[in-house]
Amino acid sequence: MTVNRLLQICCIVDDVDKACKILTETYGFPKFDITDSLESNMKDYTINGQPAPLDNKAGFCVAFGLEWELIEPRSGPLKKWLDERGPGIHHLAVLTDETYEGFAKTAKELSGKDVWLNGKSASVGMDYSYFDLTKEIGMFLEVYNEDRDHPVGFFRDTPPDPVHKD
Repeated sequence: MTVNRLLQICCIVDDVDKACKILTETYGFPKFDITDSLESNMKDYTINGQPAPLDNKAGFCVAFGLEWELIEPRSGPLKKWLDERGPGIHHLAVLTDETYEGFAKTAKELSGKDVWLNGKSASVGMDYSYFDLTKEIGMFLEVYNEDRDHPVGFFRDTPPDPVHKD
């Protein structure tokens, strides 16, 4: 299995507005597009097959050839993660040459765990999963069970990062 491209770095934060302002004003990131709630666009959203609110405030920008996502969770699994661990990098979103099923199988072989969270919304064409590989590689990996652009902004048009070839 090969990761073809790093698409996104996502950090879970206590305050999206504050974090975006610091990254923009202090560190020169582009302006973040901030959404107070994605829920209104995804009334059919589910987590692990169960209806669930998408109760997050989020900021997105494209910088350094990839998408940056900052999430301020208000409830659900990401809020629990924030409460238990504090702010920090949560996941990297990647494109892979493997099928979704193959990726899930390899992740389970490595970690002994099934998918941590699968989020879906048929109305906007979203189907993503987080795989908890924190003990193995220090973070979650996010993959999509589809080959469409992410409905809230994924930046797939950047050239892939150069890959070292032997």
